[in-house]
Amino acid sequence: MTAPEASDAVIPPKLLPFVLLAKSTRGAAAADLVAKVLEAPGVDVFSEFLSVPSIQQLKETHKGAFDLLTIFAYHDLAAYKASAATLPPLTPPMQRKLRLLTLITLAQTARELPYATLLTALDYDASALRDLEDLIIEGMSEQLFTGTLDQRARVLHVESSLGRDVSPEMLGAMVDRLEQWSATTTTVLDSIQQRIEHARTVATAHKAANDAFQEKLKAAEDKKAARGGGGPRAMIPTGPMAMEL
Repeated sequence: MTAPEASDAVIPPKLLPFVLLAKSTRGAAAADLVAKVLEAPGVDVFSEFLSVPSIQQLKETHKGAFDLLTIFAYHDLAAYKASAATLPPLTPPMQRKLRLLTLITLAQTARELPYATLLTALDYDASALRDLEDLIIEGMSEQLFTGTLDQRARVLHVESSLGRDVSPEMLGAMVDRLEQWSATTTTVLDSIQQRIEHARTVATAHKAANDAFQEKLKAAEDKKAARGGGGPRAMIPTGPMAMEL
């Protein structure tokens, strides 16, 4: 097995042994390693394994194994069924893992997942409610997603889910969405800053008007005091329309 590199530290621990093996494996042995990683418990992301040069070479030498790996990395059970004729058959552990990965994808797209939707997407018979619930409980126990299972209403209420690998095709679209979000955020911040500046300008104007009024009021009081307070006591206006006496 190849010695770990500094960059290997960010690879999920359960995936790391397969990545290290892939670096020194070629051809049919690499294709066999793909099958092992797809069956391995607790391995739910594959991008670091998929990016190893020897695994990338499988596109030319063992296309079925490579395509199956991309299905597990980026797609779901429906995608496998659509191309099953050109892909290796799923072993029972592979099928269960692909169902779990499909469930993660569904949990990312909706907060409420009716049993009917799940049974269809996960390729279960309508009567396989116990199998479906066991799969959901397994996914929760492995922290692939969180939520609550309403057996009476037959609905899975999703709270959060694990992130899956992002395909190169989806990465460009994700970057575009992030750039749009950044532009929108900048616009909102600029608008907020303009409102703050306007509020400061208004506050400054109000303070200046109040200071001017207070000066006029004081001048009127001083003028009255200078007269000695004789004669009827004058009423001094106290509003902004105050007149000098």
